[in-house]
Amino acid sequence: MIFAERFPYWCAPFSQRTSRDYKVGDRVMNMNSTARIYIPFGLRGTVIGRTDDKVMVMFDEQFVGGCDLFSQCEQYRGALINPNHLMNFTKKFESMMKK
Repeated sequence: MIFAERFPYWCAPFSQRTSRDYKVGDRVMNMNSTARIYIPFGLRGTVIGRTDDKVMVMFDEQFVGGCDLFSQCEQYRGALINPNHLMNFTKKFESMMKK
């Protein structure tokens, strides 16, 4: 991660992402701990859908700020997240498998 001048904000060293960069079933990790809707830093989950500007993620563990994503997952396990706050593990594994 790279430190930005506006502490405590951190920014990832990659270009802007959109919700279209994620597919249902992708494994992701939360990389932002400064959002007002607190999602623990490093919490992992699975993409279960997307909107025009957010990604719907069902996390592996419950957390206080979680919701049920319109009855798509258990209570306290889901969240709508900005795509720039996620790290996609599935794309890394797909590129490794092609080599």
